[in-house]
Amino acid sequence: MVTAKRGRGGFCMEIAILYNHVLRALGFDAYTAGVKTRPRIEGVPKGDFPGWGHIVNIITFPDGSKFHSDVAFGGDGPTKPMSLAEGIIHHNLGTQQIRLAKEWLPSQAHRAESSKFWVYQYRNNPSQDWNSFYAFREIEFLQPDWEVVNHWMCTHPYSNQVRNLLVVRFLRRPTSTGDGY
Repeated sequence: MVTAKRGRGGFCMEIAILYNHVLRALGFDAYTAGVKTRPRIEGVPKGDFPGWGHIVNIITFPDGSKFHSDVAFGGDGPTKPMSLAEGIIHHNLGTQQIRLAKEWLPSQAHRAESSKFWVYQYRNNPSQDWNSFYAFREIEFLQPDWEVVNHWMCTHPYSNQVRNLLVVRFLRRPTSTGDGY
């Protein structure tokens, strides 16, 4: 998604909103939701969950089941849609496992069940602790919401999009067990 005039590719909001339009054009009940992403400190997500800075799609199927789909997170992000259900551990890339947990954020003052967030977690192998990377709620973000988030992400000096160049490429290699990729 590199444009000639601007000379840059798209980032999560542009890619996920395009994906949302494709999903809806295909007849899926899908909407976008805002995400709070923890910063990496020494390579691991740590600290509090700051303001909205990422995007996921939430898809509801005719049977009422809901899935979270994140097509533009990058490293340690999910590589497949995940059911909005607690306790399901998914295989990601290599030995990495991922899951969603329903939790309050550390800085939350209001602690009712209805105020919990879905928290995306990963661990690089089953013997390691889970790392909570980002959090979201099942609240639809509309175009004006994304315009505010996008403006901050594109202009604020604290934004990773302004300070860093990020390129992610997932490589799939055959396994030694012969079970494909």
